[in-house]
Amino acid sequence: MSFDPRDLPLRNPLTLAQLETCLDELLALLPQQEVIQVVDVGCGNGEVLARLRERRLARQAADAEVLGIDPDGAALARAATRHAEIARAHAAAELAEARWEARGWQSEGDASGPWHVAICLGSRHAFGDGPDAASTMVQQLAARLLPDGCLFLADGYWRQPPDADYLASTGLSEDELAPIESWHACFDAAGLQQVHEERVSKEAFEEYERPFWAQGGAHWDNWRRAFERWGRDTMGFAGWVLKRR
Repeated sequence: MSFDPRDLPLRNPLTLAQLETCLDELLALLPQQEVIQVVDVGCGNGEVLARLRERRLARQAADAEVLGIDPDGAALARAATRHAEIARAHAAAELAEARWEARGWQSEGDASGPWHVAICLGSRHAFGDGPDAASTMVQQLAARLLPDGCLFLADGYWRQPPDADYLASTGLSEDELAPIESWHACFDAAGLQQVHEERVSKEAFEEYERPFWAQGGAHWDNWRRAFERWGRDTMGFAGWVLKRR
C-alpha cells in the first residue's frame, strides 16, 4: 500500500506529545463556560481541532465551534468522519456542528471570524509563497482574533544558515525559511505575546521524514541524502502558542 500523508495524525513534524502540550497551554487561556470559535487554516484531516474539542469536553468545558479550511476535499471528508465520532460520543451534550470548507485562505478579506483561536500548523503557503508569507499569516490571523484571542502556529525555521549545496540539491531557497528569531520578531510586530514554544528535535524531525523517503524514487532519494548530509542540522520546526498583548 502506498504512503498517503493523510494517514498521518499530523501533517507536520510536531510530535503528538508536543501537540498535546501546546493544546493544554492554549486551553488554559480560553473561557471555559463559553462555546469558543476556532478556525484551522490548512486543517487537513481535522485531528488538531478534534483533540482540542476532546480536551475541552474532558474538562467539562463548553464545546468549540470549529471551522476547518483546506483545499483537499478528501482530507476534509476524513475530518468530518472524525468529528462525527466526537458528536456520537457526546450525543447528550448537543455539541456545535463542525464546518469544513474546501478552499484556500482568502486573504485579509476572508469573511470568517472573529475567533477565540486561529490555528495554522505547517500551512504558511496558504498565505503566499514569498518571503513575506510568514508575516502575512501572523498579521492577518491576529487581526481576526477576538480581544482575548490566541494563535496556535507551527512552522519551519533555519537552525543554521543553509549551505549553498543543500539549497541546490533540494531546490529550496534561502528566503524560504528564516532563523527562529525572525519568528519571534514577527510575533512582536503583530502585538502578540509568546506563551509557549515547542521545538522539534532533530530525531523527531527525521522520524517524520522517513515515511516520505520510503516511497523511493529519485526525488525522495535525493531529499533523504540532502537531509542526512545537511538538513538534519539545518532545518528546524517549532510550534507556538500566542495571545494578544
